[in-house]
Amino acid sequence: MKVLRHVLLAIALSACVMTGFTFATATPASAATLFPCDPYNSPYTYLCTRITSAPAHGVQVKDRNSGYIYTLHNGDSVVLASYNVDDYGLCAINGDPFVWKIGWVSQGRRHLAVIGDWYLATGSFATWRKATDSWGRMDNAHHRIPGNTNNRATCDRIQWWDGSTYPS
Repeated sequence: MKVLRHVLLAIALSACVMTGFTFATATPASAATLFPCDPYNSPYTYLCTRITSAPAHGVQVKDRNSGYIYTLHNGDSVVLASYNVDDYGLCAINGDPFVWKIGWVSQGRRHLAVIGDWYLATGSFATWRKATDSWGRMDNAHHRIPGNTNNRATCDRIQWWDGSTYPS
């Protein structure tokens, strides 16, 4: 009886293979990894995620605080500060139009950069828009990067909350 079950299972699996049926599995890049964090030792809770989909050598971002270029690697944790849509394709890649203002702490220093959503484990808009931090849901006005034209942001010129722009 056991042999008959194994034979039937082998036939069923062979039929799946021959018909092109595949078992769907989630890839790390498509799975959302969102978690509360506070890398700044503040009284606030931030929403963090991890870098994913970066090439083996990492993804380079420009620190808006220092002007230096940093390389972030898969698995690095970052704060999701705010987002927008990049109509100009300067940061948005592979059809993912969202860009994020991210933060992280390294060697006691705070860093701030803009990165395409493609490199982050945020999942779909439907997933991350409902996630919360101390300022509410991620899809509220507080988390939207003010844009320059038609409320859109680009990676070469971002308007910050205080009204200043980078580069000035």
